[in-house]
Parts: sequence; structure tokens; C-alpha cells
Amino acid sequence: METAQSYVSKMRSSKKKEYARRYLLYRQTRVEPSPPLYPLSYMAAQAVRMEIDRLLEAEKEECT
Repeated sequence: METAQSYVSKMRSSKKKEYARRYLLYRQTRVEPSPPLYPLSYMAAQAVRMEIDRLLEAEKEECT
């Protein structure tokens, strides 16, 4: 099963990877604010968020 961390590490685009890394950190800690979309388009950022959210939910379900 793919984890959210492995999804982020497999990304090729450095801009998308940085956004995904910051969003994953935000979801795990909620300490810092949600990362800004720039330099990604709204749709690209949304796709990253949706996939990370899906993977985190699957990880949570697997643990229970």
C-alpha cells in the first residue's frame, strides 16, 4: 500500500513535491498554516491535496 509520504517522495516536479511536502506536514501537525497554492495552479494543488487526503484516510483505516 502506498503511503502519503511515499506519494510525495515519488513526485518528479520539484514545485509540486514542495507543495505536497508542505501540505502533508500541515495535515500531520496543523501547526503552521495551510501552504499557499503558488506556484501551482488551483487544479494541480487540489489534485495533490485530494490524493494526500485519500492516502492519509486509508492509512488511518488500516491502523484501526
